[in-house]
Amino acid sequence: MFDALDIRAEGQWSPTFGSTDEYCGHEAWGRERSASSNVESDVARVNAVIRARRAPEPRGFFDLDTATFPDAAERLRRRRVQRSQEAKRTLAAILRRASELIRIGRDEGYEISQPSLADLFRFVRSNNIASRPYIVLVESGNFRAVWKDADGRQVGLQFLGSGEVQFVFLGRPSAGGFARSAGRDTFAGIWRQLSSNGLRALVEK
Repeated sequence: MFDALDIRAEGQWSPTFGSTDEYCGHEAWGRERSASSNVESDVARVNAVIRARRAPEPRGFFDLDTATFPDAAERLRRRRVQRSQEAKRTLAAILRRASELIRIGRDEGYEISQPSLADLFRFVRSNNIASRPYIVLVESGNFRAVWKDADGRQVGLQFLGSGEVQFVFLGRPSAGGFARSAGRDTFAGIWRQLSSNGLRALVEK
C-alpha cells in the first residue's frame, strides 16, 4: 500500500495515507459522508487508483502467469511428465542390471546385501532421478552406482544399508586436477555434498 496517493489529476482529494478505511476516517472526508452515493463512488475510484499503483507481487520461478503465457502451464506439465517417464525408465534399467548382477554374484559365491539393494532403489526412486548410473556389485555384496560426464566429473555412491552411503566425488577441475572428496553420509547429506561440489545436476539431470 502506498504511503501517499496524489490523485488530484483525477479531480479528487489528495490523502496522505494508503487505505480506504483511513481515508473514510479523515476529517475532510467525514464532512462529506452525508452524501452516501458520492462517498461510495469516491471510495470506488480511490480503490481503483490504489490497485493500479501497487507494485506487482514477486513471482517464483515456476509461478508462471498463464494469462500472459497461455502455453506456459502446459509446457511445465509436459516437462514434469517427461521427467517422470525418464525416471521410471531409469529405475527399470537399474532393476534389470541389479537382477543380472545378483545372478552373477551368486554364481561367484557373493553374499548379496538386500539392505544395500533396497537403499539403491530408495535413493533413486525417492528423488525421481532420471540420469542413468552405471551399477556395479562390489565384493562385500553391496551395490555401487556411478555417474560420469564427458568432462571427467564423477559421482560414486556405495549403498551400505540403513540409509548410509559411502561416496567418492570428482568435480570442479583445478590446476592440480579434479577436486576429490570422499566419506560417508546419509541420503540428505549426500544431496548437500553434491550441491556443494557442483555435482547435483550430474545425478539429478
